[in-house]
Amino acid sequence: MNISIQSLKNKGLLWGFILGILLSAFVLILSLLLPVLITSGHYQKNLAQLRNQAKAIKNEFSALIAHMDLKRKMIVDTPFPEEKDEIFRLFKRLDLDSEIEGIGYYSSEGQIILQQF
Repeated sequence: MNISIQSLKNKGLLWGFILGILLSAFVLILSLLLPVLITSGHYQKNLAQLRNQAKAIKNEFSALIAHMDLKRKMIVDTPFPEEKDEIFRLFKRLDLDSEIEGIGYYSSEGQIILQQF
């Protein structure tokens, strides 16, 4: 009985050893092939993403320029008021984005009279 138990243990150890070798060979093959498979076309994908991002930035910037030109035309086309209240109303009509835009009105002496952020 001891001999059969010993032989079963040896067979189990042998099969475990063989399974360990097969698993380690599989992991070795994956470690050699997987980086090549993952990175194939990586640069082309990144380049395409960067091109799309550049187009989006250009479109957003051109929309911002068009919006600023519209505001500039509105200021140029309307006569500039003399009173502070009227100047303030003109500033309000510009509908400035306080996160990124601001406007100020200076006197001829260089002192700020009105500002809006």
